[in-house]
Amino acid sequence: MQDFSNFRNPSILTASPSSGDTTLDPKQINYLGDWFLIRTSNSFWKDKSDVRMHYTATGEDHFAYKPARSTVEKSMEGRNTPAPNSPATYSWAGKGLLRLFTVRWEILGFEEGTEKVGWLLTFQHKTMFTAPAVNIACRTKDGPNGGIVKAIEQWLRALGDEGLTKAVEDIYMIEHSPGSTS
Repeated sequence: MQDFSNFRNPSILTASPSSGDTTLDPKQINYLGDWFLIRTSNSFWKDKSDVRMHYTATGEDHFAYKPARSTVEKSMEGRNTPAPNSPATYSWAGKGLLRLFTVRWEILGFEEGTEKVGWLLTFQHKTMFTAPAVNIACRTKDGPNGGIVKAIEQWLRALGDEGLTKAVEDIYMIEHSPGSTS
């Protein structure tokens, strides 16, 4: 069974149901480095594979992916800025042509184990182009085991928020090629 002490409620919830009472300390979250997007409800990634994120201490972040039916990797750059007075919450702004695109996102769950596969659960707020979404990323492209994914999805449903429940219903897997490692 998943230890729910490494979860926190999203800021969109005004009440904290008992299933969402957590002790996740956002200061203990080491989300820096490389992550593979394993599952998401964000429609932007629907026709993409090999989605990887690289988060840096400077906030200069890099996303790489392959469009459907393509072997050519594309990328996008952006900057994450911590949201004031809202722990584990960030505002991402694109660079270059993407500078007009912004999104607010939060870390809801995290596990960085030595024997376990590290995973990261994020919530993305609604934007002009996308509905609210949940994302599960992992330090390896194989992702966490199915029990962890199931526990994450159950926890999100138990929060009782219609938007989060819809996001869980819409979640899908991101494919990763055998050679996608960087």
